[in-house]
Amino acid sequence: MIDDKEIQRRQKISQTLKGRTSWNKGLKNWRIISEETRRKIGLKHKGKKVIHTEETKRKISQTMKGKIPKNLNMLHLLPRNKEWKRKIGEAHKGMKHTEKTKRQISKKKRNPLRPIYIAIRECYKMTEWKKRIIKRDNYTCQWCGQYSGELNVDHIKPFTLILKENKIKTVEESLDCQELWNIDNGRTLCINCHKKTDTWGFRKIGK
Repeated sequence: MIDDKEIQRRQKISQTLKGRTSWNKGLKNWRIISEETRRKIGLKHKGKKVIHTEETKRKISQTMKGKIPKNLNMLHLLPRNKEWKRKIGEAHKGMKHTEKTKRQISKKKRNPLRPIYIAIRECYKMTEWKKRIIKRDNYTCQWCGQYSGELNVDHIKPFTLILKENKIKTVEESLDCQELWNIDNGRTLCINCHKKTDTWGFRKIGK
């Protein structure tokens, strides 16, 4: 563990050397470091805390701008604390994906072994469809008038019937089906009212 005196000593050295030109500046491949030497250097510096000034951080940032980090494929393995997650959230706040990007993300997350009707119900477009209908109905059950609480979105014309009539065999085909995502074919119901519908629990599916 580095104490305050060591930190002050390093900062003093950094201030003393500030502005001096390094002897090997501009020299390329002045020395070839073997893998073993690199390993030893790494072990020697392991656990040491490197203190960068704001100016140094800015220079590193400018130097790395536009470059792809060598450890990019390993970044997802690093543990993410609350502060890191908060910064990621702030950086992505207000961002909107294009339709093409949404489809690509959905395709990567999709489990190819999931049945087609379950995969469609779990896709991003179904989530958007439900949100639009609930917002249109002002978070209110259209049968009993219950406000908020546990609400479902029900297809007026059965979901599976639309798939059969349009001969939809893949998720990609379902994303292009206008009838499937028509908000006029949806209604907001509470869980109790939803159970009273003809299609609850796969009753009369496809009829």
